[in-house]
Amino acid sequence: MTSQTYPRSPKSLLGGIAYLGRFIDKIRLRNAGKIQEYNYITVGFDKYLIDFLQIDPKAFEQRVLAGGTDDEFLASGCPIS
Repeated sequence: MTSQTYPRSPKSLLGGIAYLGRFIDKIRLRNAGKIQEYNYITVGFDKYLIDFLQIDPKAFEQRVLAGGTDDEFLASGCPIS
């Protein structure tokens, strides 16, 4: 039996933003093949977050996949800061 890996709660704050940590988790988990494909660019709450933060989703994804902890991500001048 394979255990399912889940992204963190959408209520969890990262950099003072709800849902941001979940979005990052989904990118990491998808890249690792641990969750199904999802279309965060054009649908769902992920799209609302992208629009609200006015970020380039592909550039954001590349930065997330470059590695590091959440704190390192925020300190690096990520696309939302």
